[in-house]
Amino acid sequence: MSEPPRKTIVIIRGIPGVGKTWMCQAINDMAAGGLSVACVDTDDFIFAEYKKSPGPLEDIRERAADAMETFIEECPARVVVVCGVMFQTIYHHRMGAVKIFISIPPDQFYNIYLRTVERQAAAWKTRPPSDDLRGEEIIWYVAAAGLEAINLSSSFEKYVHLYSQAKDQDLSRGYRLKTQSQALAYIEALAQE
Repeated sequence: MSEPPRKTIVIIRGIPGVGKTWMCQAINDMAAGGLSVACVDTDDFIFAEYKKSPGPLEDIRERAADAMETFIEECPARVVVVCGVMFQTIYHHRMGAVKIFISIPPDQFYNIYLRTVERQAAAWKTRPPSDDLRGEEIIWYVAAAGLEAINLSSSFEKYVHLYSQAKDQDLSRGYRLKTQSQALAYIEALAQE
């Protein structure tokens, strides 16, 4: 009896606005085109667990991590790509995973920042919190919706600082620095092997 083909796990991280969700859609389009690749967003697992049973954020993250691990193990695709920030605490040390941090070209930085601000403002308008949120639930809502109080004059510097800090931290953890297009080309090549 032959062994099943080795599964490659690719972890994609990056700060809000770099296009992780868009990349996940592009990768799933590759799968629809016949490549043996699948992409999941860690936020989807967090939202699903929160809907099942709201509670302390750490409990939700733990349940989401278990559900994601099961998905990865059972997924028939040869390449499984996971996008999101939850890996910050869960899978950094997973053996054999390819780790990619999405870089922002300097000439695109401000435009990406502005798109992020616009998206966050739209999210607030379309998903306002219920009136009975309190305590940790408020923190959860803000974190889940990717919202923060935005002051355009000072938050661009914070965005740049966040990017620099996250990039340096992930590079020290063995992440490879790639742009969106470089990461997609790399994943496509992996799926074609």
